[in-house]
Amino acid sequence: MGQHITNESRPGDTDNQLLQKIADSGASAPADSAAIVAAITGGDATLTAAVQAGDATLTAAVQAGDATLTAAVQAGDAALVTAVNLGTVATQTNRTVGGLTSLVELDLTVTAELYAAGDSVGGKLTLANALRVASGTAILDSIHVLDRSNSKAGLAILIFSADPGAATITDGAAFVASTDDVKVVAIVPLAATDYTTVNAKAYATLKTLGIVVKASAASTSLFAAIVCVGAPTFVSTTDVHVKFGFLQD
Repeated sequence: MGQHITNESRPGDTDNQLLQKIADSGASAPADSAAIVAAITGGDATLTAAVQAGDATLTAAVQAGDATLTAAVQAGDAALVTAVNLGTVATQTNRTVGGLTSLVELDLTVTAELYAAGDSVGGKLTLANALRVASGTAILDSIHVLDRSNSKAGLAILIFSADPGAATITDGAAFVASTDDVKVVAIVPLAATDYTTVNAKAYATLKTLGIVVKASAASTSLFAAIVCVGAPTFVSTTDVHVKFGFLQD
């Protein structure tokens, strides 16, 4: 990395002292020393940008044990330590810092009539982009149901890992899982007592479910069926709205 500076830096040297020692040494400073010192004295943004970009000069200096950089680290240079700490977080480019969430909202089309226990509500539901990557995993964290008819229907909500094409999931008709029973990765009961009535509408939120779900096909979608446990009567075809919350991997 070039000729080393004879006027060695010591722990406790300030950035200006480091610069002065380079100037006073009379030697040709290592090619990367100036860039590193500039990064240190340039503040967090400059150094952080270099770390994020994988700056070759900075990387080479660290690998070679550059004396100027080593002295700054040994001296506990606050700006350098802060910048490196911030840079460590900033380089998390895979979007895992802080977590990833997905909220899938569906307006169901129901039948304005009496349902029997065991009937499907709204037919087969596609939870598009519930997962971040195809065939990925997630945690089903919450389900929110709005029932505008205030019928407070007891429901069983089934989540499928792939399209349940063999099952019978038709609004107002009896639900039949058939051979797609093995595709069920979660079943969540919603009781009549889970609802709260506000302004003559029933709301229910099931939270912190913590159920791991996975798509078995090369897709980011899951599928769902909502099955009556009780016998509700919906007033309008737009009475039911459902939201599924996922924590994505």
